[in-house]
Amino acid sequence: METTNTMLTRTFRNIFLTGVLFLLFPELITSQIQPLSRNDKAQVAASLKEYERNLENQVIHEAARHLNDIAYLYWEHNDYINAIKYYEQSLLLNKELNNENGMAMINNNLGMLYSDIEEFDKALDYFEQTLAARRAFKNKEGIVAALKNMSVATNNLARYDESIELLNEALAIERESMDINRIASCYLMLSESYEKAGDIANTKYYYDLYKTLFLKQHDLELSDKQQLVNDYIEKSENQELQLQQLNEQLNSAQKALNEFDAQQVLLSDSLSKKEMQVRLLEAVREVELLKNEYDLSKATSFRNMILLVSASILLILFLLLIYFYFQLLANRNELKKSNNELSLINSILKKYVYSASHDLKQPIINIKSFQSLFQNKYNHLIDNRGKKYLGIIENNIKFMERMLDDFLAYANIIKKDNDKTTIDLNKVIDDIKKLHSFDQANIRVSDLPQIYGNESQISRLFQNLFSNAVKFNDNKVPSITIAHNIKNGIVEIRVSDNGIGIKEEHLTIVFEEFQRTTTEQYEGTGLGLAMCKEIVANHGGQIRAENNDVGGTDIVFQLQTGE
Repeated sequence: METTNTMLTRTFRNIFLTGVLFLLFPELITSQIQPLSRNDKAQVAASLKEYERNLENQVIHEAARHLNDIAYLYWEHNDYINAIKYYEQSLLLNKELNNENGMAMINNNLGMLYSDIEEFDKALDYFEQTLAARRAFKNKEGIVAALKNMSVATNNLARYDESIELLNEALAIERESMDINRIASCYLMLSESYEKAGDIANTKYYYDLYKTLFLKQHDLELSDKQQLVNDYIEKSENQELQLQQLNEQLNSAQKALNEFDAQQVLLSDSLSKKEMQVRLLEAVREVELLKNEYDLSKATSFRNMILLVSASILLILFLLLIYFYFQLLANRNELKKSNNELSLINSILKKYVYSASHDLKQPIINIKSFQSLFQNKYNHLIDNRGKKYLGIIENNIKFMERMLDDFLAYANIIKKDNDKTTIDLNKVIDDIKKLHSFDQANIRVSDLPQIYGNESQISRLFQNLFSNAVKFNDNKVPSITIAHNIKNGIVEIRVSDNGIGIKEEHLTIVFEEFQRTTTEQYEGTGLGLAMCKEIVANHGGQIRAENNDVGGTDIVFQLQTGE
């Protein structure tokens, strides 16, 4: 636990740092800081409480983690002073634990923070400490990242030779990895450093290397995608050919069986005639004993030959049937294997969509923060055209945020969460009206039944339908009507609106991903109705769109009752 002297020393140091930053960069205190929301303030208060509790119980690593959470939250809101303060407190706790990896991470964050406020000397100190830790752990990726960060700081300090030396070391490590993108990144940074140093020849040399690798990587990606398409087409054609061959084999087997049946009939008739001949010979045997013995021997030999031929035919047909059966079984196993492979690929694609959507959130947050930082700091220097361009950038950032939010929601739905229970639809509708701004709409709901399903998905289903009914509506008062009927344990729900409607040729495609059939005046990502379709499918139902008498749209879908 910290001593009183240590706490006082750190407090005075933080106050001194705050004063210095205020004098040197007053715009950081005023224009760039984004106020914490109510939820953010609650999160900071909760983390501080957990920090104090863990510190009192000597759970130092958890206390440091809560300080990191607070610092990152302030960093997101451009409150660099508080972010630095809490990271430095966490750094002290990690030093007390001798947590080298934790100290390296915090030193890197502090370096980035000081770079943001353009104190590159301090940033360089922290990056050097990060590099030393990464070297100790022999973490090649961490070493390269630290070297690149140091090169950015030295470039801003006009120490171009040092920056070039750091980047050459990073390039040597990246060449071992044979990663084209990372090697190209080093070439580009070297080109920029040589340009700042005034070395035009090396600037062009490294930029040409970067451009060559970039184009090569682009060509490789196009080639890989084309190969995947060709492989898929070839596999599909092979499966169709195998199925065609299997059908031909089955037809041949059926034909052989038909021929066998006909031969059996002929054989039966033949045997009946021979038996009559034998009986006739036996009746006159006493009259012509010697002659009949000869005839009987001849008839017996002929019958044995017929039986032998019949047995041979039966054996051949039996072997053919066994052969065709095992061929059919092998083809079925191959088809099952192919289906399993397709299911695995679909599962991997769904996980990739979810992971990619989640991982892209942070770059968008960073772009938004730096766009806001740039606009706040240089707004007085930008002309009207530049402000218009910044507005376009901001609108596109907002669109990307909406797109990623919808991606994540859609990815969560296609994971098919099977946690289902009995749901009161009336309560779901009431909660949506309370939590979302549908006050301007006239929503009429009959007494809805209970259904069986996943509550979060059902809530998302109705929220998307209400949102579409209000968004795609030119009337002063949007109208939404919900009706239902129940048959054989299935409830069919009809959500009607008085909006702009859907063209007849678009009624069957509006539920597909990224299908936007309206003009640009209506915002959207094209995933809302696709989510609705996936949710209804997860609950064993179907969904369709119909135009109604008032010019709007009816969305009709089925769910299971909760009885």
